[in-house]
Amino acid sequence: MTRLLALLCGALLVVAALTPPLAAAQRRPTAGERSRIANAVGVPKRCLVIRVSTVDERWSVAWMTKCDLEGGSAVFNYRRGLWRDSYTGPDEPSSVRCARIDFVRARVARDLELCR
Repeated sequence: MTRLLALLCGALLVVAALTPPLAAAQRRPTAGERSRIANAVGVPKRCLVIRVSTVDERWSVAWMTKCDLEGGSAVFNYRRGLWRDSYTGPDEPSSVRCARIDFVRARVARDLELCR
C-alpha cells in the first residue's frame, strides 16, 4: 500500500511539473480603473472588455466587443496618473503577433495574453 501511494505521488509530481499553467493571472479592473480606461478609449465602459496585468498593474488591455462598435484592441500603460494608449490594433489581443508589441515586457504580454 505504501509503495502504491509513493508511486501515485511520484506520478502526480511528474504530471504537475509537465503541465503548463492553465491561464494567465490577469484580473478585472477595479471600478475606478474601468472608468479611467474607458475614458482613455473614448467609449462607454459597458462596451469594453478590460483586463489588468497582475505581473505589472501599470499595464492593461481593452477591446471592444459590444455596443455595435467597430472591433479592435488597445494596450494601456498607467503613467503619471493617467492610462495612456501604448498600442492600438484592429484585432483582439491574442491575434496580434508578438513582434508588434515589443514595448511591453514578455511576462506582462503573456499575462495579458497579448500575442500568439
